[in-house]
Amino acid sequence: MKKIHFKCYNCGRCCRDLLFEDQGILNGLSLRTKKEAGMFPKENVFPSFGIGLDPNDLSKPKKIVSYQLGLNDCPFISNSNVCQLYEKRPLVCRGFPLMSMGKLGVSITSADKCLFVEKVEQQIGSLTSYLPMTTNKIKAVIEWKAISKLSSNINKFIIEPTLSGKAIWKFNLSNKKWIRQR
Repeated sequence: MKKIHFKCYNCGRCCRDLLFEDQGILNGLSLRTKKEAGMFPKENVFPSFGIGLDPNDLSKPKKIVSYQLGLNDCPFISNSNVCQLYEKRPLVCRGFPLMSMGKLGVSITSADKCLFVEKVEQQIGSLTSYLPMTTNKIKAVIEWKAISKLSSNINKFIIEPTLSGKAIWKFNLSNKKWIRQR
């Protein structure tokens, strides 16, 4: 397999249509830390994952471990697809088009979310045969650094607590309620 060299075409697809439904839960752009969440207007930031049982309120987690943007389009993308936060953008944005799957490895986004992926797939076919993505398969130095940090964060704050038997919660943007996952 030929090594792919990532090149951003500044199409802006990654900054739009951010809301998605997964197993009946509406999700937004993942913000892994309070610092990242603080970059956005607070009325547009919501919890994403929580762990543990709150002894005072069993309908919510004890601790929030990640956040999400509750907007379909990033408020910092211009009409000409320029990111106003580019130098300090969240890890999920720095790592794009790579996507962390925690201990399962790294995937790549779909062609509808990235013009680069669309063009590569038009040339060589589906990238599913490249999964999981590795540094030997795709050259993207900045993106790999970010996805490494993001994967570590996911493992530490979501996967490890799950494996240790703690309750895991997901916040549903559609009804603004917590749903216990396990």
